[in-house]
Amino acid sequence: MSGPKLLLSALLVGGGVLALALGARVEERTLAAAPAAAVVLEPHAEQAPAPPATPTPAAPAPDVASIMREEHDPAACVLDPSLDPAVQLVALRKLERDDPTRACELAYGLLESPDRQLRVNAIAILARDDSPRARDALAQLDPRSRRLATAIANRR
Repeated sequence: MSGPKLLLSALLVGGGVLALALGARVEERTLAAAPAAAVVLEPHAEQAPAPPATPTPAAPAPDVASIMREEHDPAACVLDPSLDPAVQLVALRKLERDDPTRACELAYGLLESPDRQLRVNAIAILARDDSPRARDALAQLDPRSRRLATAIANRR
């Protein structure tokens, strides 16, 4: 084999490869003087250099404005405990307006939320629902929450 070749040399430290360095094109006659740890590679003319990797920007986290602009799924935002409770609350209220059935389904899970506003709004959503399941869920709440549910249900 004749013609230019690429020299790839590796620095061996403690039995492992510490670093790799791609050398310049060398003629075959210079390869005899290459270090023992060198590997010779044939260049591939058809192989184009890889374009630099551009990181994909992360999607912005949902906020109140993006939920109102419908850039994020409100149901997913309601279920995401990593979001600010205010964002979850706006998503729940939007969902209640756009899809009351889905909002009721999600409200059951929010009855145990550590955030008071989310709990109160979940109670309000279920208090406006006439289903036996909603009534049963509200009946299991503490007395203060049951009074709130009754007051909301009586305002209909």
